[in-house]
Amino acid sequence: SDDEWLFRAFLPETGRMLVGVSAESPHVEAECEVEVPRPTHGGVARIDVRVPSTVLVGLVVDAAGRGVPGASVAVMGADLKTKTRVPSTRSDAEGAFRIDGVSPGRVGVQARKAGASSSPLRLDLQEGQESCSIRLVLRDDINITGTVQGPFGPIIGAFILAQPRAGYAEAKTATTDVNGAFSLKLPVWASEIDIAV
Repeated sequence: SDDEWLFRAFLPETGRMLVGVSAESPHVEAECEVEVPRPTHGGVARIDVRVPSTVLVGLVVDAAGRGVPGASVAVMGADLKTKTRVPSTRSDAEGAFRIDGVSPGRVGVQARKAGASSSPLRLDLQEGQESCSIRLVLRDDINITGTVQGPFGPIIGAFILAQPRAGYAEAKTATTDVNGAFSLKLPVWASEIDIAV
């Protein structure tokens, strides 16, 4: 948008659409549903995108309570599985973060940084209110080991794919060695994991 919050875009059709809104200052990551009307004379349709007036604030800390700079903080659906556009930001030099314009309602929030992540936290965001300051504690990932055995012994070179069922976590992969053994680093909070061989 320009300095007057106006924007122009070519839209493929009329009707209900999701519009993504992203801004640096204040940090806004929002997905808003709008109704696109039929264009008036001259081919112009006017839509108003209303970003929710929600504010999510908090602090990312390590196990000793020290602020963690540069951690990725992501907002998910309440089911902790949403894979669509994920509102996110990075913590500042003291570990603090702020995200404006997240859709109100029940959401999940989680932080990650280089081999560590926080447990997913569920909270209710209210329109027009700032969230209480939340604290996301990063814990080191844990090492999971195992073996893949067939009817005649260890299976060498088997591909392992592990995905936590909830939370903002990437799938991890490994390949078995000459003993059929594998090792994976997974979030400590991941109590349910889908593993495919």
